[in-house]
Amino acid sequence: GAPAGAIAAVALASALWNIANNQVALRPMLNALGALRTVLALGCSAAVANAVLASGAVALAPLAYAVFPVYYVSGALSLSVLNLMSSAYARRFGDHAQGTVNGISRAIFSIGFAAAPLASVALWEAAPWAPFVAGAAGWLAAAAMTASVVRSGDPDPAPGRWSGANAPEAQPQGKGAGAQAAP
Repeated sequence: GAPAGAIAAVALASALWNIANNQVALRPMLNALGALRTVLALGCSAAVANAVLASGAVALAPLAYAVFPVYYVSGALSLSVLNLMSSAYARRFGDHAQGTVNGISRAIFSIGFAAAPLASVALWEAAPWAPFVAGAAGWLAAAAMTASVVRSGDPDPAPGRWSGANAPEAQPQGKGAGAQAAP
């Protein structure tokens, strides 16, 4: 096996990489786009990266090495935003709902983290490009669902400068459906 020092170095490098991505990419995106549009942008970039990987256009190893981080970072950053959004949306139903919503979302993420590698291996056995096509389709579906939330006018849980009509200050105040704006 690998020496303990090498394993620790990889773990530390991964943590530093995640912190750098959050500071360099995620914060500016959230500040500018808000949570909903950030997930939409990251989902679209992950879908495009998956499609490029599936197309065989990355037969050259250097191109594959350049495209895969785009996909991986897009996926990792979107999960961070989804965690933020689940807590923010749960606050609508009271403080007690945050634990319930976070518990359900963590359970779904855990199932996905177990099922995705199993499905990917099975798809890879069928055709090496198949897991990338499935990934692109999944990211496109997620982007389409996020776009429908943006279009619905539902307030962005973490609005950015360009959130527009989805910023909470542009929404009627109060809880529940049919809430009226204060006069």
